[in-house]
Formats: sequence, structure tokens, C-alpha cells
Amino acid sequence: MKTKNLFLIVFLTISLGYCYGQDTVKPSITSSELLVKDVNLTVDDLLNNGEVKKAAAHIKDKKTYCQEVADVKLCEAGLNFTTGYLYQQASLKDNQNSRAYQKRAIVYYEKVLTSYPNNKAALSNFIQLIAVQDIDPSIIKKLELMAKKYPAERINIYVQIGDMYKDDNNLQKACDYYKKAYKEDPFSEKACGAMVALYTKYEFSCVMRKDIRQLALDCQEIDLPNYSEELLRKELILYFNNKEYKKALESLVFWSYIMSNNNWLSSSKVLRLKTKLFPKKQIRSRAENPIYNALDELQDLIEVVQVEDTNSIKFWKGYSPKIYSYGESSKIEPKSVFYKIMHAKGVKENFKGNVENAEKFWEVILKETRNDDKALFTVVASDMAQLYNNNQRLDPSDKKLNELIIRLFDMKGAAYGENDLRMIRKYHITLGSIFYSKKKWDGAGFANARFQLSNAIDNRLGPIVNPKLRRMLGDVYHELNQDKNAINSYKESVQDYLSFDLIKDADMLMNDIKKKYNISMNSNQKKDLEGIQMIIDWRKEFKNPKNKLLKNEVTVMDYLAKISKAEKDANKVLSKEFVKLQFFKGLSDLGALVSENRKIDKQIILANALEKIDRIYQLSSPTDFNRIKKIKISLEESVEQPKRLEKTQMNKKANLSYNSGSKSGFKTYNVTALNKEIIVPNQLFKLNDVLTNHYTSDSLKNKATIELKGGKFRVKN
Repeated sequence: MKTKNLFLIVFLTISLGYCYGQDTVKPSITSSELLVKDVNLTVDDLLNNGEVKKAAAHIKDKKTYCQEVADVKLCEAGLNFTTGYLYQQASLKDNQNSRAYQKRAIVYYEKVLTSYPNNKAALSNFIQLIAVQDIDPSIIKKLELMAKKYPAERINIYVQIGDMYKDDNNLQKACDYYKKAYKEDPFSEKACGAMVALYTKYEFSCVMRKDIRQLALDCQEIDLPNYSEELLRKELILYFNNKEYKKALESLVFWSYIMSNNNWLSSSKVLRLKTKLFPKKQIRSRAENPIYNALDELQDLIEVVQVEDTNSIKFWKGYSPKIYSYGESSKIEPKSVFYKIMHAKGVKENFKGNVENAEKFWEVILKETRNDDKALFTVVASDMAQLYNNNQRLDPSDKKLNELIIRLFDMKGAAYGENDLRMIRKYHITLGSIFYSKKKWDGAGFANARFQLSNAIDNRLGPIVNPKLRRMLGDVYHELNQDKNAINSYKESVQDYLSFDLIKDADMLMNDIKKKYNISMNSNQKKDLEGIQMIIDWRKEFKNPKNKLLKNEVTVMDYLAKISKAEKDANKVLSKEFVKLQFFKGLSDLGALVSENRKIDKQIILANALEKIDRIYQLSSPTDFNRIKKIKISLEESVEQPKRLEKTQMNKKANLSYNSGSKSGFKTYNVTALNKEIIVPNQLFKLNDVLTNHYTSDSLKNKATIELKGGKFRVKN
């Protein structure tokens, strides 16, 4: 893009008042815009001719005219930005004086940010220039201040500081800042990637706790398995080069598990790794090196097309070495990889229509995972049941399916004996799905489907409920013409969909209920459904970019009063906890849509959203934790003394709560603690009685601290 165009775009950003957070600047074209535009055109020509001094002098001369325009501050900020950009461009053209020009550009961008702290263009350029300076305490101090002042940029800034130390070969300092970024947001790909790169490129172990394998697990949990693979492959190579073959073998098992878990394991990838470890001139016999033997077997295992072809596999059918997942009882061993590969082969054969072969691959797993991997057993059992239901010739008399069901019942009984709530729930879900898929609604078929699904849904067996489970139970009651029970199950499914932010699915199911049961539902059910429909309508309203608040057709206080009335009406028929959660979600979404130019309105809405949540377990979906994070950042930006604020931190990342049928269930984040403390003005927290139309910096003297203690948010002062 030409310099001229960039000048004009950035100038318009400033002159039209889109300097975020500036309530006093009106979006109107003034003579200040014309002045800055004229200066930009002249500076552009002078810069192209290499006349930097003349361009700077021209800007300085024209700045005196700013005193004659309507908005002096805006005009000066526009010309300061032009000066900063002039020197920034000059630094790219003149290598000899590059550093000097960069430092001048930094000074002028700082001036823009002093007047308009949230101007994104100036902020981005300022950080970019600071990050390429020679590292010294003053530079780091400036970036640290920027991290405190701009919470939304904090992760990027910490990573950039880390990069500066890395380039200066101070890897420990680089690691310290990468870990700061990671603590700020453990879901950040940038922070995770920076820590991984230190290990894979510089062989420096930068981890939060324990060791590299824990970081690999963390990366896997936040859906970044590519980083897990890089870490474990590097760990394997380092152990191998040091002739620590036992540890290298563990790394190989873990690497293979991550690869197979993401369907990335292929013969070519294994061959590439084998060639890296064993160049042709160094190849030894299988017996001499366990790593070579294991890789050789792994290639054979990947390439087999019949179950019988696995007879020669020895290592990958074994139990050693065992790698325990940190903080959990689960373990990863060679057999874990073998099972994953067998399962994937069965899925592939089933997809190709080779159902007999699929059955054979899955039979191997069902025979051996009953004690080794019960969770995988439930997944494969669901797959096998579906296979039998879809292909009657494999099991014409249901003998195989009934035997499988008996095994599941036996295992469920054992889980009850061991009080293993997680597995109890998995067995109920698996059995419920099997009976439901069979579509036998008479006698024991109905009773079993109802019993298993009801127990799978029971909150005592886990806080997360898959909306599809209640819907399936509703279908069972519907087939039996038990309308009252069907309506109640469907109604609860709608609420579950809303808790998972699946508004469209909730709306569609609600419409189905009305069509099917409009006549047969009783008055209480009608009231409940009216309350839920109100919630659905409000959730859609909150996300509608054309609603009256966003169009500035109603004041924020009038809008909140209307919401308060709707909340009270909904509380008459629905649980208060459910209603509060829905309005927390909706207000958070609405606050995110409010323009940054309406800073006060935005903060009022977000603070109101935060007030709806006082217990962590009320948060029901991964999106909820992102909402909390965004609210925290927005409120932090409103406080003049951000150094007093504690960072938002989320520990204990993603866990797959359960599997439903033959597919993975909803992936949910099980966060046990947010370690959260937010300081906000009293006026923002006490919305209904203290809040005025606007507040000044004086109002920040009295602060209410919302702290997390014992799983609750509460006001500290």
C-alpha cells in the first residue's frame, strides 16, 4: 500500500473521532481533517524524494494552524501521527540513520497516545517500533507500562518482550515473559507457541510446572496438538542423542499417542522420524536399538489391512513404558497407541463399507480394553452397536448386541461398586444411546432407554448435560404417547441448548414442541415455555446489531430497566440461577457489540452482566469464561490505575466430559478456579442506585473489589 493511502486511512481514523474511549470527540468532518489531509499529501511527496527534514519542517510549520480550527487537540494529534509515520517510513529507507528515525517516531506516537490513549493505529506502531529497539531497562519499562495500560494487548506485549530477550540470547528472561503471557491466558496460541519454540529451536526448557510433557499435555488440551507433537519429537531426539533410550522410548510412545489421537499418524511420518534418528550409514540391527525396533513395528502396525497382520506386533501390544497423565490416574502406554490405531482402522473400514473387517478391528479393542481403557471401551461399544443396528446380517438375532449390553451392565455395576462417577455416567450414556438407536419402544426396550438416559442426565453424575440426551429421552416418551413427560424432557433440552449458547437449536426445538403439543400441554407447561421463549427472544435480541440500544434509540438505563422487568417475569416460572446465567450471557454479548465510542454505556452493561454471576459452577460453557475475560479487560481499561488490578487467570484447561453415541460429546472446559480479582468503580458495580449518567476520575477513589473466594465472586469492600 502506498504511503499516501496509509496516511489518509490513519488520519481519518483520528479525525473522525474513532479514537477509542473518547466520548468528547464527535464524528464530524472539520477543517482539522482538511488541514491534516493537505499536510499528508505534501509529506508523501517529500518522503518519496528522500527529503525527510523538509517534510518534518513542513509539519511543524503547519501545526501552528491547529490553533485556528475547532478541535485543536484532534488536529495536533493528527499531525503528531503524521510525524511519527514520517520517521517510521524514513527508518525503512535509510539504514544508516534507521535507529535515530525509529526513536523519533516513538516520541511522536507517544504524544498521540497521551491525547488519545486508545488510538489503535498509534498503539500498534508504537509497540512495533519499541520491540525492535536495542534491549535496555528503559525500553522494557516502557513496554511494561504499555502492558499495564492496555490489557487487551498484554499478551502480545509480553511475548514481544520475550522475543527481545531471546534475540539478545537471554533465554531465561525470554522464558519469564513467555510464562507471564501464558499465565495471563493459558489458551493463547502465541504464548504457547513461544514457549514451545524455545525448546524446539534452542533446546531451552520453558515450562510452567513439572516438565516438557506437561506443556505438551497443556497444548493438546487447548486444541494445539501440533505444538505437542513438536515438543515430544524434539524431546525424543534429545534423549536419543544422549543415548537415554528408556526416556526416548517414553517420548516415542507419548508422541505416537498424540499423533494417533489426532489422526496424524502415518507410515511416511514414522519413516521420516526413523530416518532422522538412524541415517543410512548408522542403521543398526533391530535387536541393538529398542527405538529402531519400535519405529519399525509402528510402521508395520499402520500399514496392516487385516487383524491377523498384527500378530507380529510385540512392543505396541505391551504395557511398558507407562506415562501417567499429570494430576490424573489415566496412563498412556504402547497399548494405548495400539487401541487408537485399531479404532481408526475400524472407522475407516466401516466408512468404506467393509463392515466385517470393521467388526474385527473393533472386536480386538472390546476384548482387551475392558480392564485397560474403560472409557475407550464405551466409545467402541457405541460404534459396534451402531454397526450391528445398521447391518442386520452381522447380528440377525441380536445375539452379539445383547452380549455387548450384558458386558456394559456388568462393567457399570463394577463402577457403582467403586463409586466411579465419571465411568458410571459414561455407561449410562452408552447404554441409553444403544437402546435409543435400537428404536424398540415396547416393554423392556422403553424401560431400559428411559432408565439409562434419565441416569445419564442426573446432575449427581456430573454437572454438564448434553442437550441431545434430554432430547433423546423426550423422543422415547413421545413414541410412548406420554406427552407430559415428553414436553418436560424437551423443555429441559431447550434450556440445555441455551446454556451451551446453541440459540438456533433451542429456537428450532421450541417451535417443534409448540407444533406437536400445543393442545395437550397443561397451563404450567405453557407458562414454563412462555418463560423460556422470552429468554430465547432476549438472547436473539442481545446479539442483534440492529437493536434499539445499539442504534442509540434508547438510553442504557431505560434498556436495563426493561431487562430487569423481563428477568423478574422469567423468575416467576424458571429457576433464578438459570435466568441469571442467560442474562449474564446476553448482556456480555450485547456489551461486546456496543461501540467503543460509547465507553460509559459499554462498561455499565458489562458490569451489569458480571453482577449476574456469583458462583463459578454457574458458568456452563467454554464461551462463558471468554466472556468473563472480556468483561475484565474492558473494566480494567476504564480504571485509571491498572497496576492495582490482578490478572485474570484460568487454570485446569479443557477436559472432554463424555462421549455420546459413536461421536465425541460436547467439549467443555472444566475450570476449577479463575484466581480472579477485579477492581471496578463503585458506580459501575452498584448499577441500580448509585450510577450517574457519567463519571469522572474522582469517582475512582472509591472502589469495590470483586474477589473470588470459595468458588464465589463477592464484593470484598
